Amino acid sequence: YLRKKTLERKERGFQSRVRDRHLRLKGFVTTSTLEVPGDLSSNRTRPSDNDGLWTALYLAAQSYRYSVTGDEEAREWAEQAFDAIEWLEGVTTIDGFPTKAIVAARDDTGSDAVFWHPSAGCSWLWKGDCSSDEIDGHMYGYSIFSDLAADEAYRERIIELVNRIMGPIIDNGYLLLGIDEKPTRWGVWAPEYLNG
Repeated sequence: YLRKKTLERKERGFQSRVRDRHLRLKGFVTTSTLEVPGDLSSNRTRPSDNDGLWTALYLAAQSYRYSVTGDEEAREWAEQAFDAIEWLEGVTTIDGFPTKAIVAARDDTGSDAVFWHPSAGCSWLWKGDCSSDEIDGHMYGYSIFSDLAADEAYRERIIELVNRIMGPIIDNGYLLLGIDEKPTRWGVWAPEYLNG
């Protein structure tokens, strides 16, 4: 059964679905599942390996929305998304290293193959791996937000964050080094690794 919808009406449906069922902690756009099939009230979010990437794409989408509509709600949601992504770097114990996901220290991290590490205050756990697609997504989200929706204070924060993340990557031969000071499995842009 198909119903005709305006693009604006369709967009509102997607916005409410994300806001109602896919936000976690301080604004991460993430995976969710229904504990009871078909029962939306049983929805539970969970961390994923792409909390940063999905949130960065949401950041860009809200920035585009703000640019087109001037809707302050879109700017507020973009700011919330940026704050969450910025926290991915701030929570780790490695300057300039953003994690993929954060959970409260009391939460069960399940049987993930990747190690979780405590934050400096030990209130949070962060995943000890990050990949090139995560970083690429972050940079995309930052740039669109900066160009279309961020005020001057947010632009300054973006510049500082990009410098903290990209400085070590460039200094280490285009490799993202983890807590063991070795490249993460997928944090590689080095030509000698990629070209052949």
